[in-house]
Amino acid sequence: MPRVRELALVALSALVALLATSAAAEVRRFEGVGVFGVAADGQSVQEGRDQALRLALRDAVQRAALDLLAPEAFEVAVGGEEGTVADDSQLKLSPAAQDESWVVSDPIEVQLDRALGPQPLDYVDRYSTLEDRGQRPVLFLDDPEITSEYVLVAEVYVDTERVRQRLSGVGMALVPAGELPQLPLRVELLGLSRFDEFASVQQALLADPGVISAVPIEMARDRAVLILETTSVSDTVTKGLRERLPEAWAFELLEIGHGHLKLQFAARPPETDPMSNPDPPEIDTTRRNRY
Repeated sequence: MPRVRELALVALSALVALLATSAAAEVRRFEGVGVFGVAADGQSVQEGRDQALRLALRDAVQRAALDLLAPEAFEVAVGGEEGTVADDSQLKLSPAAQDESWVVSDPIEVQLDRALGPQPLDYVDRYSTLEDRGQRPVLFLDDPEITSEYVLVAEVYVDTERVRQRLSGVGMALVPAGELPQLPLRVELLGLSRFDEFASVQQALLADPGVISAVPIEMARDRAVLILETTSVSDTVTKGLRERLPEAWAFELLEIGHGHLKLQFAARPPETDPMSNPDPPEIDTTRRNRY
């Protein structure tokens, strides 16, 4: 009987720990883009796909990390020798960060790569492939040795609490937990040839509960750029746009990142303009023309 009671207590403790872990986890959805360059001697298609998937997961995790950084993390003033800070009060690094020879003059993405480590799966709750674009001619990469690239878009659910703990451990400045800063998001729309098409997409963007405004700053045929004031991250905006637009309004995700989004809309059949008359009337040559 004591043995049964002991096993029951162990099971109860495990359940409590599991529930506590689940409650602490904060999982958010991101769309990650992975582009893996294939050289002339080339890897196999399967290897290219595996590497593109790994890069897509890394992209999603890094953008989750970017959303957690406080503004001062982007504004560290570097002066004197490389890796020194002009004002020590601007950046407080933990002993762990100092032991890793932290260089604060590195771009923020490089600092995040170093902080998060080489395994993006450490921070991923689950993922699935949204678009497997396969191996195609080079579009994104700029390397003369690269002859083709494998492109893959993944839907990634990132445990942002794990990311927060890791960044906090190396002393990076973070926004308080639960805070949603209002940020500008630059959205570039390609393939919209008419104003009414642009207006439809703008209204779909404004229907997002986190979007406060969507102001156009550039407009031309087949291209428009808007600045969104929003508390929603780019992934949430993209997902909402897919849900709100009709199926005929298919778009391809070209770029997604911290503060920017680039979408390519597919061509749609032109609508009939009642004012247009593509077939001119035939001229009656049997009667005298009157002018």
